[in-house]
Amino acid sequence: MVEMGEDVAVIIDGMTSLARAYNQISNNNGRSNSSDFDASALYLPKRFFGAGRKLEEGGSLTVIASVMSGTTSRLDEMLVQELQGGSTSEIYLAQEIFDADVTPALDLRKSSTQNEESFNTEAEQENLLRLRSKIREAIAAGSPTDGMKYLIEQISQTDDNSQILDKSA
Repeated sequence: MVEMGEDVAVIIDGMTSLARAYNQISNNNGRSNSSDFDASALYLPKRFFGAGRKLEEGGSLTVIASVMSGTTSRLDEMLVQELQGGSTSEIYLAQEIFDADVTPALDLRKSSTQNEESFNTEAEQENLLRLRSKIREAIAAGSPTDGMKYLIEQISQTDDNSQILDKSA
């Protein structure tokens, strides 16, 4: 499909589970614990994640994957480190915001996009920095939940991203 000019998105809900499954297969004993893993178990998930690209004469393939972080598993943490180098964007969820019944429960302090200046005009980038500053102020005055509520409020009052950024000017 990508070669035919289509834009394709593949969502992998559980890249961590995929890596754990490859680890169990590579250990051949069917048992695995958090301190014992085969580094080759990371190869296929990393290769699959790295398949995302934009073709010059075709469409694009976007790979979106969820990965568990902050666990005690060495395999989980190694997978996070391996995939961070190939990601364009990292979105973190926050239990505190979820517990406050705010959705999406994004951790705006940790979430980021690499090379975002290549996606925005200079004016959009300046307005984005202003919006982030306002979000940081909301977080500093209250909590991460307040920062997310502020962003949701801005989104609900506008029709598209450009209006949110223009409003931040």
